[in-house]
Amino acid sequence: MRGGLSESTVEVEKVVGSKFKVVDMFRLEGGDVEFRVAYDGGTKDRFVELHGELLKLGFTPSLTGSATDCVLVVRKSQQAEAQKSRIPVILALLTLSSVIVFAIVERIVYADLAPSAPGYVVVLSYGATVVALLAARELGQRYFARRLGSSPPISLFLPGIPYLTSFLPTLGTLPLVRQASINKDRFFDARISGPLVCLAAAVVLYAVGDITSTQSGIGLEQSQFLVFNPSVIQWILDFALAPLVGGLPGLLRVSPIADGATVGFLVAFIGLIPLVSFDGGYLASLAWGKRAARIAGYLTIFLLFVIDISHSQSYFAISVLALLLAGRPAPVLVLDEVSDVSRRRRVFYLGAILLAAMSLPIPMDFASIPLG
Repeated sequence: MRGGLSESTVEVEKVVGSKFKVVDMFRLEGGDVEFRVAYDGGTKDRFVELHGELLKLGFTPSLTGSATDCVLVVRKSQQAEAQKSRIPVILALLTLSSVIVFAIVERIVYADLAPSAPGYVVVLSYGATVVALLAARELGQRYFARRLGSSPPISLFLPGIPYLTSFLPTLGTLPLVRQASINKDRFFDARISGPLVCLAAAVVLYAVGDITSTQSGIGLEQSQFLVFNPSVIQWILDFALAPLVGGLPGLLRVSPIADGATVGFLVAFIGLIPLVSFDGGYLASLAWGKRAARIAGYLTIFLLFVIDISHSQSYFAISVLALLLAGRPAPVLVLDEVSDVSRRRRVFYLGAILLAAMSLPIPMDFASIPLG
């Protein structure tokens, strides 16, 4: 003890003083300490360093206020209570059941498109592809979250419903953020990693499906089973891999792996666009602010309603789901609430939205909107 203060408190004051210019200090009950500090261009990076050093001492810092009135509070670290809930497990099992049902439907369709394809191969290829994409998304997001010093979110899988979601066995996941990230940059990186990993995996699996596709005897214009046109990314892959694929022109080529990968493109699309409660809702809030993000979300819903509703029920399902969740805010939980997300990440998110648009099937037509 020194002057009535514990050694840990003295050490906290010493560490904070080495990182920041302290304007004032207040000792709170329970051993917490509040500092008024000067904010400058290097505060974001120094806060990350401070977080690492204080964590070793059993304390957690948080930065609140504004750049002109910056408050640093250091509290004793508390172990987050594990909240046990069966809802994530139930939704995951429902999504797995949905994948199985859609895989069986895939087999029924392939009985006409490619009668020679063994039924069990179609079911296993399609189901394994979709499960692999969802697993890649989940594991990728968990890996990057832990690497960035954040606790991975609890994912609520959204199972598909036959007819309502067309051939989509899942609409992706809703992330439930339980623990704060260090700052907005790391929160952004953790949120965007899942959809991008899913998109990258979808590109690889679609290429595999393209190369291993089977020639069907049905012409492209005669097929009644094409629910979606290819997306821009799929069109580019088809064009690039055409010399390896071969086949007769004008005839349909089918692949359950490519069909499963198409689900991955749409799951990545849903995860990246600015829809509240999805990863894209968090990303838009960070890049543009909550008000602009909410406006962008409603514009996105409107566009999904307008684009080709008569051709694809999935757009309609995504829109309805987004509307049901539109009133729910997307809280950005960070310890450093003062520092903004970097400009480089704002630009990167615009590029991610472009990738999302390129993952959406090219619409055949536009739905008409009755005016009265």
